Amino acid sequence: MKINKFSYEVSMHIELTREELDLIRNCARGHYDAVVVQAALHGGFMYGWNNIQLDSDGILVCSSFRELDTCAKALEQPSVLPEKDGRARGQLRATITRALISINEETRRVNEATVATGMSM
Repeated sequence: MKINKFSYEVSMHIELTREELDLIRNCARGHYDAVVVQAALHGGFMYGWNNIQLDSDGILVCSSFRELDTCAKALEQPSVLPEKDGRARGQLRATITRALISINEETRRVNEATVATGMSM
């Protein structure tokens, strides 16, 4: 085995309202992908987020690209939601998509900087 270099994954601190988390979890529970469903069930990261209390309005979590991507995937398919929730789903998915772009850009920046400064092996 030969170790070539280090690679870093960036996490992002995000704040979600209780309503946003409930919407993500409800969409995830009815999703066709078992990975998305599992994230909302006991032992999944969404279930864990539900147990974090910032204040009465929301939660603050440190999220990986993979977790955010799973949230976006949960929100991707229109489900049987009231129209108000359908609009909220689309807006939240757009916000998460922007966060995914940001975390991807930061990951690329950190890893390119590591190579440029000779910090890789």
